[in-house]
Amino acid sequence: MQSGTIDTQEILWHGELREGGWRDERREIVELCSWGEKYNVHGFVRMEFDFEIMLCDFTQRVNLVSGLALLPTHRDMPGPGGPSPGRKPGKGPPGLPMDSDPLGLFAKGHSRFEISPGDHLEPPQPPKMPLPFPGEDPVPPKGWKGSLLSGSTVVFGAIQAGNWHNAPSGLNGVVLDHAGAISFFDPKYTSLVKARRGVDRMKWRAGNITKSDVELFRADLNSALTRKEKGSDVRWSGLVRSVVERHADRLEFLFEWVGAERKNVTEGIVYARRSVLEMLAPYFVIDSVPSNYKTNLTWLNPTMHYCSTAFTSHLPVDDFTPQEHLLKGAVEVVTTEICRTLGVIWLDAFDAEEVENETEQRDKLAKWKGEIGRLKDWLGWAVLILIKN
Repeated sequence: MQSGTIDTQEILWHGELREGGWRDERREIVELCSWGEKYNVHGFVRMEFDFEIMLCDFTQRVNLVSGLALLPTHRDMPGPGGPSPGRKPGKGPPGLPMDSDPLGLFAKGHSRFEISPGDHLEPPQPPKMPLPFPGEDPVPPKGWKGSLLSGSTVVFGAIQAGNWHNAPSGLNGVVLDHAGAISFFDPKYTSLVKARRGVDRMKWRAGNITKSDVELFRADLNSALTRKEKGSDVRWSGLVRSVVERHADRLEFLFEWVGAERKNVTEGIVYARRSVLEMLAPYFVIDSVPSNYKTNLTWLNPTMHYCSTAFTSHLPVDDFTPQEHLLKGAVEVVTTEICRTLGVIWLDAFDAEEVENETEQRDKLAKWKGEIGRLKDWLGWAVLILIKN
């Protein structure tokens, strides 16, 4: 796919991208399940607008929790038989801009709905409901009043629910094994590093990997799936979330503060300086404050060190897997850049309260805004990408 949506699964199984591979997902999952048998892998999870779980054998390790016959959905567009009763051709339900039936498009001719008997992939079936003829709306249950949900409403609801679930819910869902997580952002895959350089992050693709790096990736994956060591038990998801929660709101506030239009520029300087000091204060070493800060250009180095390693200095590195060393390095790259940016601003803000010239004060605020803006763009955190009215 041109969007790169299935690059990783194509690389995993075929070692390269194939044109139209997504059209035969039925065969893809059967082959992946066959490949996974030697590793005792029983299923796969992939990200869509939410997440999709693909189990290799529904007769093993799965209990039927619910098999309800639910309400049918209303079609959004007519089939070959003409428009549905009471609806003009090409018109969907009021308030919905979609003029097609996403569920119908997903299901019609889609390989993953073509279940073959005997291969253990059939989920337990709920009681069957009569299906409508093409172009006809389904028959509501006896006694039903009013309209049914449309296909586009259901799809939009799934997308919306998927976004609601981006944040950890606290429920026991899929638990990632970070100690064995292979990342295509590992700098050892040099072809991808080169392919990302100077390219907008929205256009980065795993599919740009070279054959030699594919073999390296497969070797890494084989090692992660076969080794006996389980890693350090560090809760990496919580650690990464802590880094984001510690800095995201503060950086956004600082960015808004230094960029705001105000008559009292001195107030802007004082509060901006205070905000930076609040973020660096837990790492300030008293002995490092110089008697002459204008000649001592390294006095902030201890603060930068403690700031950059605050989340990782205590971790049990001797128990790390190679993947955990990569995660630790990634966290430290992020915290180092955050702390470095704050340090750059602080060196300029250290004596800024003594500045009285308004033009010079405004220049400082503009400079600090530029530093924070650059940092926000570099981080690319979703929480920092705000929609401005």
